[in-house]
Amino acid sequence: MEEQIKSIEENKLDYKYLESEEFYDLFLQSSNLAVRTRLKEKIKVYAGILTSSLISDFKHNLNAEDVLNIIEGLTENDIKLIKLISEYLELEDADTINTDKVFGASSFSKISEDYTDEFILFGLLRLLKSSLIIKHHVKSAPLERLSFATTPMFDIVKEFIIK
Repeated sequence: MEEQIKSIEENKLDYKYLESEEFYDLFLQSSNLAVRTRLKEKIKVYAGILTSSLISDFKHNLNAEDVLNIIEGLTENDIKLIKLISEYLELEDADTINTDKVFGASSFSKISEDYTDEFILFGLLRLLKSSLIIKHHVKSAPLERLSFATTPMFDIVKEFIIK
């Protein structure tokens, strides 16, 4: 985290926020979460959220504590799946309906055979429950195929995970 804070341009630091009770609460919460996890990736994400909150033009205009709470609920497999979904959505041949890029449990065979169908299906259900993805129903004769699309919160969480 120290390295991340040093990389911030001084004129972008929000000193008023740095001295506020809100930042103190966020610092305590992120510190407590970092102590309670063994996952180095989560610790880096917590530090990234805390550091980003110090920047006066923090672009998400969200409550950083809400983002911390979402990250806290993610498992190691959820983080792997978020990375896998992100990689899939970057492909030029990712499935698109209207302007939405969509994916299903079978979409990831294009980029990885390392994960089982069960891993992907259960992971998608967990991400659905956490509102990082939503159902995107696709009608194709003769059966309806279940597809998913990402939410704006997915993009925010992904940004901190991929950093």
